[in-house]
Amino acid sequence: MNELRITRGRDILLYCNDEPLYGVIRFTAVSQCEKHAVGEYLSGEPVAVLNAGERHELSVKMLALFSPSAMDEDGFSLTVADGNSEYLYEDCVVTRRERDVQGDKTVTDSYTITARKMTKRGIQNAG
Repeated sequence: MNELRITRGRDILLYCNDEPLYGVIRFTAVSQCEKHAVGEYLSGEPVAVLNAGERHELSVKMLALFSPSAMDEDGFSLTVADGNSEYLYEDCVVTRRERDVQGDKTVTDSYTITARKMTKRGIQNAG
């Protein structure tokens, strides 16, 4: 299991369908490998375990004032860039949305997102 956690980074840029996301307070990504057990008839133990791909669970907390409308659609992409690397999460679906309203604090939205594919690439500095 791999985990990428970003908390209030000024150098971190997040994009939803190539549109910048503003007001992001926290971003967390957890990647898990999914396995598929192959069994034999009348056998209790699997004969083989096959890799069935990865599943990525993303968590984004942002100010409610900046909630993007692109997250209302299924199949959007989310990009995280930190200056040296870029993570592209594709085929994203919001599975949970939560709004936190407290009298003395700012209103925030929390999103739980599932992505089917993640691609990491290095970024060359132009300079």
